[in-house]
Amino acid sequence: RWCPCPMGTRRSPSGWALALLGLAGSDAQRPGQPGFSWPVANSSGVLLLGASDLGFAGPGQPSFYTLQFNTSRELHVSLTPMSGDVDLFFSAVVPRPNAASYAAGNSTMASAHEGYSEEGLVIAAGSLCKPQCPSSVYLGVSAPPGHSALYVLTATEVDVYAESGGSITSLTAGQPLDGSLREGAQAHYAFVPPDGESDVVIRLTVTTSGDPDVFVSSGPPLGPEALQRKSDWPTPDGATWAADSFGSDQLVIPQAKGCGAGPCAYYITVLAYAATGYQIEALQRAARQTVTLRASVPYHSTLEADEFVFFAFPLLPDAPPGALLTLTSFAGDADLYASFNDTRPGAGSLGSDVWMSNSAGEDDRIRIDGEAVPKPLPATLYIGVTAYGEPAEFTLVASAPGGGTPTVLVPGQPQRGSVLGGDHAWFTFTPGAGVVTFTLTPQGGDPDLFVSPLPGFQAEDRWMCADPLFGAPTCAASILSPGAVDVVTIGPGSPIYCTQGQCVYKVLVVGASSASFTLTAQVEAEALTDKPATSQVLVTTLITGTPTIGSVDTGAYAFYRVPISRLNASITVSLTRLSGDPDLYASFLTPRPTAADANFSSVEMGDDRLFISHFLPSFCERRSGICELRIGVSGYRNSTFTLTVTQDDEARLSLVNGLPQRGVLEDQQWQYYSFDVQGGADVDEIHISITAEYGDPDVFVRACPAAGDRQARRDGCALPFRGDPEGWSGTRAGAEELRVSATTGSGWCGNCSYTIGVVGFTRSAYTITATTGSATSRSTVTLIEGVPTRATVAEDEY
Repeated sequence: RWCPCPMGTRRSPSGWALALLGLAGSDAQRPGQPGFSWPVANSSGVLLLGASDLGFAGPGQPSFYTLQFNTSRELHVSLTPMSGDVDLFFSAVVPRPNAASYAAGNSTMASAHEGYSEEGLVIAAGSLCKPQCPSSVYLGVSAPPGHSALYVLTATEVDVYAESGGSITSLTAGQPLDGSLREGAQAHYAFVPPDGESDVVIRLTVTTSGDPDVFVSSGPPLGPEALQRKSDWPTPDGATWAADSFGSDQLVIPQAKGCGAGPCAYYITVLAYAATGYQIEALQRAARQTVTLRASVPYHSTLEADEFVFFAFPLLPDAPPGALLTLTSFAGDADLYASFNDTRPGAGSLGSDVWMSNSAGEDDRIRIDGEAVPKPLPATLYIGVTAYGEPAEFTLVASAPGGGTPTVLVPGQPQRGSVLGGDHAWFTFTPGAGVVTFTLTPQGGDPDLFVSPLPGFQAEDRWMCADPLFGAPTCAASILSPGAVDVVTIGPGSPIYCTQGQCVYKVLVVGASSASFTLTAQVEAEALTDKPATSQVLVTTLITGTPTIGSVDTGAYAFYRVPISRLNASITVSLTRLSGDPDLYASFLTPRPTAADANFSSVEMGDDRLFISHFLPSFCERRSGICELRIGVSGYRNSTFTLTVTQDDEARLSLVNGLPQRGVLEDQQWQYYSFDVQGGADVDEIHISITAEYGDPDVFVRACPAAGDRQARRDGCALPFRGDPEGWSGTRAGAEELRVSATTGSGWCGNCSYTIGVVGFTRSAYTITATTGSATSRSTVTLIEGVPTRATVAEDEY
């Protein structure tokens, strides 16, 4: 596609219209366009139960809140960092709780994890009533010395003696919130759409492990007091909409089936089938709505063809100068735009100061250096992402340049990155209960992997990870040779194993040479006895063309998903055995395909391969938007493997009577041909000759009814397949000579189109020729110079 400027660079270096911001002000905006309004530091604010307070803590400027709640109920306080590191302090005695009052033991509680993880406190029911219950409690939010932070603070109370008692949190469109629930607990949210003119999306992303499910109903909007008194919340049996798959969930409520154009609210129940940490977000699919991006936290989304989504990324006064945007496409071709000036940057706003990256089929990155950032800070960088020409699925990460800010890993979701030789990149992962596996797959170069639960772990400490001479290990490492996949697995027997609430893993990727890579964190959750074992396995997202390494025990399964946007290209799934004997299953319909319910399977001893033609009626049952191929890998015995999915352009080729065509096939790959027969009674057979240059091609044939019979063609034009009881087949080793007639198979038609499928039993090169004939003669065959043609003739036949 034509591009007027280098990728990832600014369109116009001159003519800046700077958005100059103060802490008490808001962005300079174009009339009629939405912007991001900066909050101020609170010297003494009031926090209402269920409210989502967007707050700011500056260097030496903590924010303080007073909160009233029913002390006979359990109090949950959650602090979601949007940008920067924040700490949470709580007291029923000290009006301004902070690090000093906590260190002095002055009736202060604290949650102070390092990095951008959620901070949270749970105050047990009645625990503050000694000797008497306080009328108010106090909260303090502060950033580390010399730094500032942007955050969202919420507080809810829970009636521990009632199944669904507790206060309700109001969701702001496009503003994510962190949450955590113990097994069997539930949380309630309310979302009032800004308008009723577009679909509503409710997204629940698992950030640790476990299984939160979401249930939604709609109704008239309620005032704050009435909302807190609401008792009829949606349940698994009574919800209008539900998403209850294991792990992350997403609901898309069409405008026509949701609230419609009138005033309306969506009421949401999140139920923890297993203890979990999650992020919840509600928004409308409206082009004018802006989503606030959390620093270094991947944002996952899907777009229809040519649809836009817009983001706001706040830049703090003391943050490293500049911004780094990384867009990883799982399917389709998403393009990336950014501007400090235009709140809705895109291809139509290239006359403004806009950065863009629109590479096809690759990751998009934009790096904005500090000198290009408006002064003084803070400022807001506006970002636009569009799906070019076809649906797209992607993740977007916004962070400070230089790699100093760790990127948050989401379980089962691969994150791409790059490092220079000798340089490093940081990631963080909050574990749940179960075995944690970190997989580093190099795309080029030689990256190495180091993991530690210690908050003070630094890059220079990595040399101690794999050396037992240093005593008890404080980290784990995988430093295999260039090109090898590095894997670190941490289980309950490991000295660095921890679970949710105990630690945050720091993950370090170091470039032994300049390298690009994909990093994935996976959690093998603890089994739940009242739920099928396969439904509890995390589903890992695969990027087409990028291999992943995995392992599976005897009789167990590992599951994967592949977003598919190219509906005119075939899919090849390659399972390479490293040890044991893994088997391969796939489906477009079954979320976790097994031997019992898969639509496609390969159970060979050793390697397995699936070729799925886009001509198949079952290919991508959803014929618009993003469809998903789900994959299951089972262990016939304990196995390790690599798994790769690719897509290739595929066309059904036409064969001309007597004219040979050459073809090359990979193992288990198919090529389909069509061959029209218009001879009527003068033609009573077809001869199909396949001459193998190498390998072992097999051939399968089906007749398609006459062109005038539309219904019959619609019902009877299925593709031939291995083991097909209909039609004709040739499966000898090497070359094939197949006679298609009424006496050699089923479905003969003298005025039909025939579909011919050639599949490589092994990697094969071949020449195929089809000719019509009668009992005494055949059509003329064209010879290719130097290429032999195979044929058989009966007595007195030519």
